[in-house]
Amino acid sequence: MRFSAMQRKWFLGAAICVVLAAVAAVLLDLVLALGYPRADVSFLGGVPLSERSRAAMTETAGDVSVTCILSAGDPAFAPLGRLLRAFASLSREVAGAEVGIRFADPRTEPAKSAALMAQGARGQGLLFRRDHRHVFVPVSAFCPGGAYDPAEAERVIASAFARLSRVDGLRIGWLTGHGEAASDTTDPMIGFSAFRRALETEGYAVEPLRLFSADGTARPIPSDIGVLVVMDARFPLTVPERIRLSEWLDRGGRLLCFMPASGDMGLGSLFDQWGIRVGSRLRTPAHAVSPIYGLASELSPDHPVTRNLSGETSVTLGVSRALFPVDPLPAGTSVEPLVRMAAVPLLGRIDGAGDSVCVVMAAERGRDAGSDLALRSGRLVVVGSSDPATNRYLLNHATVNRDLLVNTVQWLAGNASPAGHGESGVIRLRLDSRGWRRLTLVSVLLVPGVLCVLLWLLTGRRA
Repeated sequence: MRFSAMQRKWFLGAAICVVLAAVAAVLLDLVLALGYPRADVSFLGGVPLSERSRAAMTETAGDVSVTCILSAGDPAFAPLGRLLRAFASLSREVAGAEVGIRFADPRTEPAKSAALMAQGARGQGLLFRRDHRHVFVPVSAFCPGGAYDPAEAERVIASAFARLSRVDGLRIGWLTGHGEAASDTTDPMIGFSAFRRALETEGYAVEPLRLFSADGTARPIPSDIGVLVVMDARFPLTVPERIRLSEWLDRGGRLLCFMPASGDMGLGSLFDQWGIRVGSRLRTPAHAVSPIYGLASELSPDHPVTRNLSGETSVTLGVSRALFPVDPLPAGTSVEPLVRMAAVPLLGRIDGAGDSVCVVMAAERGRDAGSDLALRSGRLVVVGSSDPATNRYLLNHATVNRDLLVNTVQWLAGNASPAGHGESGVIRLRLDSRGWRRLTLVSVLLVPGVLCVLLWLLTGRRA
């Protein structure tokens, strides 16, 4: 079959278009894989709110006044208004409480804005008031990446309503002195500033804490420290430090530990006393998901931390350590796996491990003590990796890392943890590496290949 000169030019031009389309598909896939694309469709049929927002509004006691201190031309002005009206409607539905919404433009109403400053506002944002309590949320909380984020806005507003219903002031101690990264580290990959911001949004104050001073003098753990965080310590804790932590837990202390890639931070014996044994590092099997991400979707449906998160959700863990209950368990201690993932050991094998291994485990002791004893139970949560709390994973809205960690701190502190996974009418595109490879093959090879066959058939008929 011979093609005329015109047909050859036509076929060549069409083939070039197909190649350019394939290149464009590759570039688009790279942008989608590396970024966090989203499309706000909350203006269609109202704003759907998550179960976490519903739980927060259910606990709201009394009417609330919300003042939006924002310029009318701000990109966040209109979506925030829609979101606040959705919360007001939800409040009437589940709690019978009214949410009054007011607006103040600092450009055209400087006197009104100044009066709001005296009532607790600190610039542009949302001022929540009920009786004599107030909570102010700056506009930067809705724009963590520089642009308005509907999912983050819903979380922040739900947290503000929840804070009005409880007493703030609980302090979170961030253990230092062992090579731990600071809680305010803003590195986009390994920093923990997003974790700290999430806790501060819930009304907690995060501050560094040392158990001993430089000269070896013991420092008391302040009585208002509700939870102590040990984050990926590079150097093991000393024997006196371990003894102090053990005594603190026995008196009803609450401890949250994120494990390093190797070693047990000197806390192996303490974990054993609380019924938890730390195993080797894991990787996800090739058929499950990329070992870079390490997604886990088996969340306990019974424990308060994960009860409202179990189902079609996932946690980003990276490379994690395996966790196992000690057999037999110490007397009076209950241990429950919170998160499990399909994984295999990086080296060797794991005795007793099946298709899934626990990577987040909670232990509690003394919960059966009578309330008349004025005692509270000691609680310990061990996370097999610090990756879930890092900025690169915590800011990914396709997983429930943020809700999982906030729920964990809430449970450790003794507060209700009504978090759930909802996206406030936001469509987010996020796949694991296998999904992106499949999408790229379809868009770059399959679709252009079909087009080439059609072009060949058309040009053949015209010949």
